[in-house]
Amino acid sequence: MPTNMKRIIAQQMLVMMRERSIDKITVKALIEACDISRQTFYYHFRDIMDVLEWILSQSMERMLQRSLKSGSPQEAMEIFIRETEENKDLIRKLLASSRRVELEAMFVKTLREYLEKMADQRRPDLVVSYADKEFLLDFWSYGLTGMLFKYSCSKEIPDAPGLTKRLGRLLLGELQK
Repeated sequence: MPTNMKRIIAQQMLVMMRERSIDKITVKALIEACDISRQTFYYHFRDIMDVLEWILSQSMERMLQRSLKSGSPQEAMEIFIRETEENKDLIRKLLASSRRVELEAMFVKTLREYLEKMADQRRPDLVVSYADKEFLLDFWSYGLTGMLFKYSCSKEIPDAPGLTKRLGRLLLGELQK
């Protein structure tokens, strides 16, 4: 059995998600498409939502690594926005699912982890109380997730540099007129 079975299952899940609604994807269909046993699937994942969470986590981890290599917080934010643009059809399909509430919570949780790691690694010198850090992480993870969903479901997606600039001005308190 390949050592990267989790990745194989996740890749097949992504293929299936492009073809049909998430509500129509079953463990049985996924294991048949991967040509693996049910036992192999359950060794790696609890259920379909666990596969989705792993896919999202891996995507955020790759984005984190790219963001940390960027030259500025604005470039890091632009990476996040471009990734959203590239995956808007998939995000739209996920939001059309009957499991939308679970998926929204999953996005918020994963984005919060991303933001916390970015802050810890980009600004280790930042001194802020635990309560304030928690508040800021919640504010930004819910706010950015909401924007991600809004723009993914909208026909008009703003250009990444323009949205990045606007978010930067918001962070600095420079939004006027």
